[in-house]
Amino acid sequence: MISPSQMIVGSHYTCYTQKEIEFYLAKVLSSVKAGNFVVTKRKNGTNKNDAFRIKYDLKHEQIKNILLKLTDMDFCYSMLDDHNLAEVLYVFGLTENLWNTEEDCQQQVLIYIKICYKESESFTVVISFHEAEYKLDYCFKN
Repeated sequence: MISPSQMIVGSHYTCYTQKEIEFYLAKVLSSVKAGNFVVTKRKNGTNKNDAFRIKYDLKHEQIKNILLKLTDMDFCYSMLDDHNLAEVLYVFGLTENLWNTEEDCQQQVLIYIKICYKESESFTVVISFHEAEYKLDYCFKN
């Protein structure tokens, strides 16, 4: 796995094997399954995570179940956390059928999921959990 000291802020990294992502994801999913995770709230500006939860009426348990569906095939890239240069963030994309409460209909939604696993705490921080704003390229999908 690439270390934070080898990364540049603002760059995206895809130089991983599927086994490395499977290993990382196993730790993430274990913590999520145990309830050791949080979806962050932005302190300043628009909170995309909250707006997404409201639009699709997503409760904590539903978000947990969506996160538990992540696989190595959903991995897109990693990046250095520009707020904490010692942490690497991993981006995944997952398509789910969700009920849009604003339009009163079910929709297929591509969810942009950015996570950071805190090894010392066995805890996952979900930094982003909202509708993808652009096309995602997957590392292992053809």
